[in-house]
Amino acid sequence: MKDSHPIPAQGSEGGLVLTEAEYNLIMAYRCAPEEMQALLDDVARLKTQVLQNEEAAVLF
Repeated sequence: MKDSHPIPAQGSEGGLVLTEAEYNLIMAYRCAPEEMQALLDDVARLKTQVLQNEEAAVLF
């Protein structure tokens, strides 16, 4: 097995199936929760700014 994770492989019955990216995010969060939360907060803030900019652009 190339990549083994403590989750069922795709196609198995039951359990959670994660992509490699999802698994890596979870592992990063487990190793450095404060840093990951800060990054997630930044992403949420930037996403809000983008949505506000898109709404403003529609008004013009």
